[in-house]
Amino acid sequence: MRVVFVCPPLTLAGGNKVIFALAARLRRRGLAVSLVAPGGPPHPALRPDPEVPVRLVPLSGRSAIGTGLRLGLAVPAADAVVATHTSTLWSGLLAARRFGAPLVWLYQDYPEMFRGRPVLALTHRLGPYLADRIAAGSRAGAGWLLGQFSEKTRVVGQALYHTEHLWAVPRPRPGARSVRILALADERPRKGFTDLLAALRRLRPRPVLWTVTARPRAAGLAGPGPDCLFFSPDDAGLGNLYRACDVFVFPSRAEGFGLPPLEAMACGTPVVLADSRGVREYAVDGVNCLMVPPGDPAALAAAIERVGSDPELAARLSRAGPETAARFAPEPVVERFIGVLTAAISAHKLQKPA
Repeated sequence: MRVVFVCPPLTLAGGNKVIFALAARLRRRGLAVSLVAPGGPPHPALRPDPEVPVRLVPLSGRSAIGTGLRLGLAVPAADAVVATHTSTLWSGLLAARRFGAPLVWLYQDYPEMFRGRPVLALTHRLGPYLADRIAAGSRAGAGWLLGQFSEKTRVVGQALYHTEHLWAVPRPRPGARSVRILALADERPRKGFTDLLAALRRLRPRPVLWTVTARPRAAGLAGPGPDCLFFSPDDAGLGNLYRACDVFVFPSRAEGFGLPPLEAMACGTPVVLADSRGVREYAVDGVNCLMVPPGDPAALAAAIERVGSDPELAARLSRAGPETAARFAPEPVVERFIGVLTAAISAHKLQKPA
């Protein structure tokens, strides 16, 4: 089976990490997998498999339409074309129609991503009509698809693909020192980082904030203070940060799934997060995390204070995290995704005129 993933620029982003990990697993299962993407080579932290070809298409100046056309025309012959994001649906559709192949939408997005972006918002609404099959990353994030387009949507789920750096260790109590918080810095309002900064201003003594980011614009958001910024750490470095902090805080207001809190849980790190809908796939308030309403700095501050001041609560969340993460093994996800591809190809063949 020849499968081509039509991707956005291969920057260090959660969706791209999923694409590369899934493509590598499919290749190991015997599928002929390749990727097509605009722009430069993939970020090294995406861990590209050298046996999965990546065809790069130069960006067409400032013209998104021109880049999209070139991307669709660069796709090699395939039995199935996978649009990995809403932004690549039209390119994927062009490629699929060129080869008489089905288009599968790997749905990792969510409606809030497209506020203020009318063209992408329209494409997102049209996506179920453009795609022959939809492989959704989570039930919570794809509720609207399951309600209106259940006949072509299947939840394949998400997984922790690279777990060699995610393990738990005994966690010492903070004692007299300030609580160390780890968070992802992102300047986009929907990611809620400013909610976290507002929450920290409510806390005395103020916790120490460690931030991880791959976005240069976000690097200065936290401002001066006894804090640390880690720019694009590799998987080993990120695992060390999860284990070294006292609390991982994920204030994002909307997510299709949200892998970072699950990674932190795998390391036995207590997690405080906002109810971004997608995290409901694994997060249970009071059991393996503390969950607060999105966009509520006061509630976020109270939850951080609870974890920092209640060693028994922190220990309970720490124990529950690895148990939760263990449920997200890759192979069932890969198997379900292959099932979506197979069903799409079979249905497409039946629709072709004899």
